[in-house]
Amino acid sequence: MRELMLKLLTYEPFEKIDEDEKKYIDAVLAEDTNVAQSFALYDELMKAFKYFVDTERKDKGGKVIAGDTTKLVSWFNAFYSFSKAGSIGILCDQDTGERTNYPVFFKKICFYCITEYNFRDADFLAKFGIKPNIINKWKLCPRYRKLINRDSYHTIPLQRNGRKQPYLTKVIKSAYYEASRQTADERFFDASDDSWIAPKKNRLLPFIDVFASSGTVAASVEAPEKVVNDVYPPVSCFLFAITNNMDGVRERLAKLHNNFVSVDMSEGQKLYTVEHWQKHKGNYKNYEGNIEAEKLMIIMRNNYQFLHMDFESKIRKLSHENIDFSDSSFYEMYYDIAVVWFFLNAITSNGYHGNKFYVTDMDIAKYSKYLFNVLGVKKKAKDEEWMYLSRFAKAENDSTTLKLTKSDIRIKEIRKFAKSLSGVYVNADDFRTVIDRYSDGFIYLDSPYFLTTDYDIPFQDNEHKQMLDLLRNADFKWLFSMQYKGFWTSKPMMDVKKRENSGNVLIKNYREYYCGFVNKFIEEKDKMGKRYYVTGDNIDETKADKLYVILFEPPKNPNEDLLKNEDGEYDEELKDAYMKKNEYKVDTKEMMICNFDVRRVIPYGASCVVIPFMKFLEFSFYENGVERDYQYIRAKAREYRAQKIQENYYTGAWV
Repeated sequence: MRELMLKLLTYEPFEKIDEDEKKYIDAVLAEDTNVAQSFALYDELMKAFKYFVDTERKDKGGKVIAGDTTKLVSWFNAFYSFSKAGSIGILCDQDTGERTNYPVFFKKICFYCITEYNFRDADFLAKFGIKPNIINKWKLCPRYRKLINRDSYHTIPLQRNGRKQPYLTKVIKSAYYEASRQTADERFFDASDDSWIAPKKNRLLPFIDVFASSGTVAASVEAPEKVVNDVYPPVSCFLFAITNNMDGVRERLAKLHNNFVSVDMSEGQKLYTVEHWQKHKGNYKNYEGNIEAEKLMIIMRNNYQFLHMDFESKIRKLSHENIDFSDSSFYEMYYDIAVVWFFLNAITSNGYHGNKFYVTDMDIAKYSKYLFNVLGVKKKAKDEEWMYLSRFAKAENDSTTLKLTKSDIRIKEIRKFAKSLSGVYVNADDFRTVIDRYSDGFIYLDSPYFLTTDYDIPFQDNEHKQMLDLLRNADFKWLFSMQYKGFWTSKPMMDVKKRENSGNVLIKNYREYYCGFVNKFIEEKDKMGKRYYVTGDNIDETKADKLYVILFEPPKNPNEDLLKNEDGEYDEELKDAYMKKNEYKVDTKEMMICNFDVRRVIPYGASCVVIPFMKFLEFSFYENGVERDYQYIRAKAREYRAQKIQENYYTGAWV
């Protein structure tokens, strides 16, 4: 009961609670059953609410079905009853019988039920005989919370690192809608008087995805205006192509397929030969002695290598400075780049190697999955998949050759994805340009992570410094995604050496990086003469007080049990073995930082926890030379929030 109460107290409305209601809630939080039962009015309400939560269920499709409201309605009727015989419930005006006194506790339950189970406001309140206009009188805003809880996740089936998972996009949505609500309150309404009304969807801020990558976040956030930006030309070209000309993309994908399995696209270049195949064929025992299958593998891998080399050559000549999506004369080039980038990233890899290209990722099985699972081709194979695909490789004048047309490529998921981005503005600009141009919107940043920059893209410590300089002094609302690392974690040694040799100034470690959100960077030299950016020992608490940190509980790794030995204990040797075979991956320690209070939309007990920035630094700092574990920090953060809820809920403060 205590955990449920703590969670409920983090829901709207936030208003001062009267003395008896406070005494009851305090008793529940203290798990003092005797005292709690002495307040029958509230105790019966809480038990009715718990019954509602406990009777929640899921249908066959996994959709959550709301619990039984019967006991909530019975409680309401018992305390708000009114009859012609003169019987008046104790919560009604005793002279008129009017329902004027609603416990804050009850209002929170209404808001919880309406938003968590997507009831229509009028339908839920009608169960109690309450008119829906009371929502505005209570100064509640269920509209945005329903958008947060709505399943709007969209992604494309690409084999790339960095794609945000649903549990992360939901929090990004939460922060975006809360930022929009706070901005609407500041600009349009006075919440202190009766003129306040819940802001509508047209009050939502523009959503600006500065480092959009494959666009999953922007596609999953419902906003009236969206901007997606990525400085890497193929990504921005792809996002532009699918939102501007999906039919053109499908037509090019069909043409690419027809060439890929039947002709030498390299025009005689021997990039993958019989000799290469002899080295690799041992992994394909079922092809042994099958001349057609072996020929097809060599053709596909030769073309695959050529496409990658040709693509890389074109991209080296193309920079974000000469991308102009307003100039239609370049559209054909943008579409061609988009299609090849999509193709190269849609083939499932044969091992875990991030976004690196390996020609051995291409084989008949992987190509079949690309055709059927990604492009949505519905043609049926009569025999083994290699035999079906080998038919594509026959001579052009052979009537049995199976070629694709635009109509064969259904790409249902990609169409949904593109539709979710309809009307989006696509940019391929530097992050500084985007932030300056769209600073009237909500700025979301999922930059290359500090630990891994300089590997695949030229985003160095200086860019990180400049980005934090912009955020530190921003008057717009922003949310920043990153991974948690211990305070004294620096770059991997090999990467540090490369960066030091470049003459660039380095951000010394993660402690300096975190503090760079509130303190200015200053340059210093160590005893060896190496230059570093540091922030000093004294934290600027004026700036820190505006920041909040969100820490995540990662989804359980489905292969977690692989790491246990016969005694049920974790075995590091097993972990290493499974990771080498790509059968186990270490969960990343996700975190986000924002410059506004998001507690109102992230309830206690959620899969993530919100704490003030200063508390994050306190919980993260070493003690007696021992590094703080991420799960320890999350546990401390959860305890801290529970403590603050208990201390402040009755004042009407956000908790």
